[in-house]
Amino acid sequence: MADEKWRRRDDRMFKRHEWLLELKSVYAPEDVIGRIEEEVLETEFDYLDLVSIQASELCHIRRDAEALALLDRTIPMFPDDVRLPIERAGRLHFFTEDQDEALKAAELAAERAKRTNRRVSEALRLKARILVRLKRGEELAQTLEDMIALEPLQGVPDFGFERDFLDRAPPGLIPQDLVDRYLMVVRERRRKPVSKKDA
Repeated sequence: MADEKWRRRDDRMFKRHEWLLELKSVYAPEDVIGRIEEEVLETEFDYLDLVSIQASELCHIRRDAEALALLDRTIPMFPDDVRLPIERAGRLHFFTEDQDEALKAAELAAERAKRTNRRVSEALRLKARILVRLKRGEELAQTLEDMIALEPLQGVPDFGFERDFLDRAPPGLIPQDLVDRYLMVVRERRRKPVSKKDA
């Protein structure tokens, strides 16, 4: 049942992507933003898809403050949504110097992800990246422990583990035995067949 729900959502997202490409082939970037705002929305997922698209397009035309403001307005409206808090945290982390605010957004994403059992490892992995940049070893260690303990639910989308943020961590920031245990989990997950929960 969960697989079917997410398959339908993936189909809608693909159609939205095709729709956006068509708009971009006809309208200037500023007009694309306005056209997105005029789209008739029928379901929560449709609305969240369009907010995500609009925020991305605003960033593409260097209207980053407006993109963040849009996310800030929308996130409280959907307390079970995980994707938009992850997007907000990612934009703050990768494109601004405000890593403390990025961490707050990542913590919200992680809390929602754990509560809803959706995109948990993705939220925690982003939180870990931010903590590496902030050099907060104790919080980073706890986040890695949380990732090691994860058991994704069958049929619920998530992403596999990665190790790139470990390579950016200063020596000694993370206890070596914890790094070794995390990497062992990474290897074990990569050996498993890809399923919907790891997609």
